[in-house]
Amino acid sequence: MNPADSRPDPGPDGRREASGQHQIGGQHGQQGFGRLLARHRTDRGLSQEELAELSGVSVQAISLLERNPTRRPRLRTLRGLVDALGLGPVERRELEEAARPPAAQSAVHRGAVPERVGLPAPVSSIVGRGREVSELSRLVRRAGPRLVTVTGPGGVGKSRLALEVAWRVVDGFEQVTAVDASSLRSLDELSVALLAAVGCRPGTPAILPAVAARIGGARWLLLVDGAEHVAAAADGIVDLLGRCPELVVLVTSRGPLGAPGERRYRLAPLPVPTGDREPDGPGDPGRDVARTPSAALAHSPAVALLVERSRAVRPGFTVTSGN
Repeated sequence: MNPADSRPDPGPDGRREASGQHQIGGQHGQQGFGRLLARHRTDRGLSQEELAELSGVSVQAISLLERNPTRRPRLRTLRGLVDALGLGPVERRELEEAARPPAAQSAVHRGAVPERVGLPAPVSSIVGRGREVSELSRLVRRAGPRLVTVTGPGGVGKSRLALEVAWRVVDGFEQVTAVDASSLRSLDELSVALLAAVGCRPGTPAILPAVAARIGGARWLLLVDGAEHVAAAADGIVDLLGRCPELVVLVTSRGPLGAPGERRYRLAPLPVPTGDREPDGPGDPGRDVARTPSAALAHSPAVALLVERSRAVRPGFTVTSGN
């Protein structure tokens, strides 16, 4: 915990955390973040001091948030509280949504600059990817490749990793915007989605030039998730990169885009724990997951991910020798 958190006055940082400065964007702050926070804390039998110890957030900041339901936390504060409370997927999403300031009229309709952080809230924790998050965050932050593509097979966790990285690096960009391309099929469809994401009015005839004009020379991070579904996605992205000198594009795709200057980051599946046994014959590696020691299973990121996803649909699920 930061030593400054022990002061009676939370100080400028603590007041900003609880006052809503450096807020994340969204729609459901009217639910009252402070009320939800207090409810989840008391449901778990935690005092404000105990939650502060678990989360690394000062007691003063927690108290200010709970006393004033209209206050909203900074992203760093929100993450610490959510992790410390051990919320399930539904509760986590509810609290994250409540942390977002009330939505004004749609930026797309009014042609206004979008919220500084236009990212979806994570609906699950990220498991076993600490090294990858650190590596990819450094790659996106530094003055180097402006097009970074996370590749790997379907279901390996590309989208969740890229979203985590985008949230981690928000302070290094003036704007951060995400586009879900998984349901798109053409460059025209992607261009329209980009137009909406950056806050341009719909109906613009020259779509990509309009998107580029909106981004301009701003230090802007664009996350394009599921680009393998879009024909000629690389052409549109390269066009934007050429027009916008400070734009950085983080892409997820099953394969590289093949664009000039692209940096590929391949994401491998989490390792599956194995146990020793006698080989059955030539070519048999002599490994058996069923006989893996329980301690090894308990510390396996792959198993931890399995348990978390399973509990989302079957509360109380545990790993046993029978499953």
